[in-house]
Amino acid sequence: MSNATELLSRALEALDRDCADSWNLDTEIRAFLDAEPEADKPVAWMRTTPNGDQIISFHQVDGFEPLYTRPEPAIRKPMTEEELDALIGKELVDELTARIYKWGFRDAEKHHGIGGDDGQ
Repeated sequence: MSNATELLSRALEALDRDCADSWNLDTEIRAFLDAEPEADKPVAWMRTTPNGDQIISFHQVDGFEPLYTRPEPAIRKPMTEEELDALIGKELVDELTARIYKWGFRDAEKHHGIGGDDGQ
């Protein structure tokens, strides 16, 4: 049983008994929720054979790729100038309007943690 499952089970039991233990569990629950999350551990390992078959193992095996319950976070990169130009459609706007659009896009990227400090 995981730490979270065990803690929640104890909390439910204490609440069902309506006993003094339920008052102490709130401190434990808050400490658990504030703690650093455990590092993601693989739940299985997989290898694709040359003919396309996939072999899954629940034990670590050399040459197999680890599988996780959550996908790795996507790498977010700023749009290139070419991507911005294609999106804005320079034939529809003048140079000043295009530059203002680009500033807006760069500000939005910075707001969402994409790109460097200067937005480039």
